[in-house]
Amino acid sequence: MNGSSKHTLYGVIFIAVCVMIAGVVYAVIRSPAPNEVIENTSAADMRVDLTTATPTFDGTDVAEAETAAPLPDPDADNDANLGYCHSGECSWSKTLSSDSIQADQRGRLLKLTLLGGSSSDSGNGPITWNNRPHDVHIFCSTALPAVMMQDSGRWQVDVLDFVDGIPGVLESAASLYGDACHPGDSGFPDNAEQLGYASIPDEQEEVQITQPTDIFDRVG
Repeated sequence: MNGSSKHTLYGVIFIAVCVMIAGVVYAVIRSPAPNEVIENTSAADMRVDLTTATPTFDGTDVAEAETAAPLPDPDADNDANLGYCHSGECSWSKTLSSDSIQADQRGRLLKLTLLGGSSSDSGNGPITWNNRPHDVHIFCSTALPAVMMQDSGRWQVDVLDFVDGIPGVLESAASLYGDACHPGDSGFPDNAEQLGYASIPDEQEEVQITQPTDIFDRVG
């Protein structure tokens, strides 16, 4: 190879190297900075649909969790029955269970397990419930309607005269009787005579028993 050819070859190589270097330099100069990438990215491109893709701690989608119904309030008093209000205080009860003990033409004996409570008679205060339930026996009878409960080892019998009227101290017992013996009858006790109830003589209102089933034998 003569001198002229060598010079030509070296010139071509030199030009090729310069072109490669220029290309690398141009690429480096045109690379976007981090903030330029952000500026050229729309908000829609960065948005993440959390309502359909993000699970909650229990596996429920966020959209489902937001629309789920709230848990029921365990202290709700919707099933509480008002008994009697006196001297700024009202008595309440919840029926936890009801069992039929005995029944014939004289009447029907029920055993109720109740949880008692009290509140102020303003109508705004919460009900304070007792720690333990208690049992009450109710004798559904048009001849001798009565509510029975144990008191200091003895049976207390409250005979209810729905025709002549219920005294204030027996309003709680009368309310229990109506709920147990005439559930859903909003006309009771105003319609007591129409249902077959009669006035009860004073001497029949004093009833002594040793057990609830004795009430059947006290029907005159």
